Amino acid sequence: MSRFNVLIVIFDLRTITPDERGRYRKFRKYLVGSGYSYVQESVYVKLIRSKASGKAEMSALTDNAPDDGNVITIIMSLADFKKINFVKGEKFDFSVFSDPVIAF
Repeated sequence: MSRFNVLIVIFDLRTITPDERGRYRKFRKYLVGSGYSYVQESVYVKLIRSKASGKAEMSALTDNAPDDGNVITIIMSLADFKKINFVKGEKFDFSVFSDPVIAF
């Protein structure tokens, strides 16, 4: 893992029943409360500063993800994440990572 990486969380959770909606809200609140930033519906990202913090994040995601539905993760370097092409819509605001050593 390079010095700075980005952990991307993509999820597809059912929201038909009240219980399913509750699990969706709980997981989303976990992500926001844990410092993940919104990219688009069901896609959140977080800056990972070390291999150890990446492992800790993966463990915490496993513990907090609902048992039903799909939750996937992708870890990529910050440099590669910055190369993502936004075809339409607003570009990602890198200032949410709030790290003074990252050049935007």
